[in-house]
Amino acid sequence: MGGAFLLIRKNHSDSFRVDNALQSFKNLGFSNKHEYSFGSWKLFYYDKQLIKKEIKNSDENINIFITGTCIIHGLSVDESMAAITDHYIKHKELPNSLIGNYCIIICQNDKIYLHHDPENIYNIFLAKDFSVISSSFLALCDGMTKLTINRDAIIENLCTGSLIGEDTIFSEINRVTNNVDVVLPEKSLLLFSKKEKFVIPHFHNKKESLSAQIDILDWYFAGIKALVKEFGLDSGLTGGFDSRLLMALIKRHFSDVSHQFHSHKRKVNGAEYLIAKHLCTITNSSFVEEESLDISDM
Repeated sequence: MGGAFLLIRKNHSDSFRVDNALQSFKNLGFSNKHEYSFGSWKLFYYDKQLIKKEIKNSDENINIFITGTCIIHGLSVDESMAAITDHYIKHKELPNSLIGNYCIIICQNDKIYLHHDPENIYNIFLAKDFSVISSSFLALCDGMTKLTINRDAIIENLCTGSLIGEDTIFSEINRVTNNVDVVLPEKSLLLFSKKEKFVIPHFHNKKESLSAQIDILDWYFAGIKALVKEFGLDSGLTGGFDSRLLMALIKRHFSDVSHQFHSHKRKVNGAEYLIAKHLCTITNSSFVEEESLDISDM
């Protein structure tokens, strides 16, 4: 599994500053780079910074790369990679029960298929002319010869605190969403998410609803135990509801597995840091303090 990628059409390499984009990855801490050529596309693929694993699976004319973290429910990373490859070779589709945030790049017969997680957690960015696609927005920005401020996107971000949909702050770059499949005219690249059926739940009372939500969370955490056993686990902790819920699930499912919690220590420690430290003390959990610059020192 890899940590980042840059995919560029060979006949557009003159209009995109590849060296600048690659330097951007280096600045982000990615150092182990691999280069591949598939039909009209060139792929730059980077290893993960912390997890060292085989970067691809191959069989005859099929090469499968995964960036981010993707496993099959209940399986380890190696088992998942082998199962994903075997299933795709036999059925020409991805298996069910994939969990994580990821992009799967399948190179087959000079065509490239990109599948991203249905929840659209893993970010993928695309040049508007479909010439470059990458997991890094900064790499695309550094490689572009022209960038135009997207005024509407800036206003939306200022008013709501985020951007919804495919817009980014630059008009030349889009974020890939799971609403629309991207297929180039010559069909050399196809990008789409695995469509999941969405079932609207109906509960008779609050207790039923909470029980169902807990069951889903338990299912997910049970499914990543092999991953956690192999690499350990670190979770941010603030004392807020979300992080306390994560802490409860971690203690429930991974009490026998190496895990720790962290919070950010500043010049003046706020309630979030103090509550996080107290929670780790009363639960006898490993607590890591990460030093952070105070706003006054920036």
